[in-house]
Amino acid sequence: RFLAWQGVGLEIIFPIFCMFPSGTLLWAIGVYGMILYHLFICATDNGLLWQWNLKSVVNTVFMFFFKDFSFRADPYQAAFVILMCVAP
Repeated sequence: RFLAWQGVGLEIIFPIFCMFPSGTLLWAIGVYGMILYHLFICATDNGLLWQWNLKSVVNTVFMFFFKDFSFRADPYQAAFVILMCVAP
C-alpha cells in the first residue's frame, strides 16, 4: 500500500520538478526521475499500458530535456502541466 502511494506521489512530483530551470538539481531529479520511473514500469511485466509509459519517456525527453522549459518561459504551458498533474 505504501508503494502505491509513493508511485502516486512521484507521478505528481517529477513533472513539477521538470519545470524548474534546466541545469538545476530539481530539474535533473524531475527529468531523470520521469525517464527512469516510466522505463521501470515498462520493464515490469504486470499488465500495465507500456505504450503510455513509453510515450511519457519520449514526451519528457522532447519537452524538458532538449528545451529550457520553466515557469518563466511560458506561463500557459506551465499552467497546463500543473493542471494535468492534479486533474483526476
